[in-house]
Amino acid sequence: VVLLLVIPLSHALVWSRRKTVGRLLEARMQGEEDWVHVFAWAAEHGRRMYNFGAREFTKVESLFSSRSKAFVTKHKLARDYTNDGKWVTAWICHSVYCLMLTWGAFKL
Repeated sequence: VVLLLVIPLSHALVWSRRKTVGRLLEARMQGEEDWVHVFAWAAEHGRRMYNFGAREFTKVESLFSSRSKAFVTKHKLARDYTNDGKWVTAWICHSVYCLMLTWGAFKL
């Protein structure tokens, strides 16, 4: 009887989070694309950066660090939200297991 409640509940919780997970993963992919674009530009033009002055080099460095920070922030949000979905499902399953053991103990 308990399983008849848990299975639909866990599926409903996971299904309701699907749109948010998709939105977070798309934002993460966009942040990664922006970061790779700046990194590829820096790798391709690395030798030319020896001629840069302090202002130009600071501008490139601040651009790279801002894109890195934006990507890492989006990555952490997507990772944490995805892991929370796995944790909630596992927690529900373990709770049902404990309830079944308790019910079985009282029936003995």
